[in-house]
Amino acid sequence: MVVSNLRKIEIRKGTSRIILISSLFPNLVVKVPIVRLRVGVKTIFTERKRLHNKETWDEEVWWGIGWCLYKGILDNWREYRFYKNTKHQFLQPTFFSLLGLINFQKRGELIQCDYVKFWRCIHNATDRGAMSDSHHFSETRNFCLNSGVKILDYGSPRTQLIIKKFGVKIMEDLDLNFPELNRVT
Repeated sequence: MVVSNLRKIEIRKGTSRIILISSLFPNLVVKVPIVRLRVGVKTIFTERKRLHNKETWDEEVWWGIGWCLYKGILDNWREYRFYKNTKHQFLQPTFFSLLGLINFQKRGELIQCDYVKFWRCIHNATDRGAMSDSHHFSETRNFCLNSGVKILDYGSPRTQLIIKKFGVKIMEDLDLNFPELNRVT
């Protein structure tokens, strides 16, 4: 019986994480980091040949290797800590993280609305501040319904700054401009 349920796992791939949605856990989604080990190792050897000396490697090389190996883990961990420390009403709750290796987040219904109008609303609510993190704020798939509109992907420090500063205003503006999203789920 469990085997048949395992086949019903929906997998969504983000930039740095994979999201698993299963009927086994109807109220949760599981986020696991994407670790690009092959790309990270390849980068090390490519840059080593190019620069011949580890001491001359600049910060960008190390950042690139770190991004390949650790970005998803860091995003998971930061997302969990941000929710735990702020309990901001705009955040979809992240209940547990095993040091960023796996996160459990409350499941919500993805919103369906006009993309351009949605982005314009967020853009205006943040006094154009969302432009500095358009990856997270311009994609409607990063939001869900759960007693109002909530953001799903908030592991980036830049995203967190925008939420701290404008999160309540974004929620208020979305409620005004998208009354169809105000229903309780």
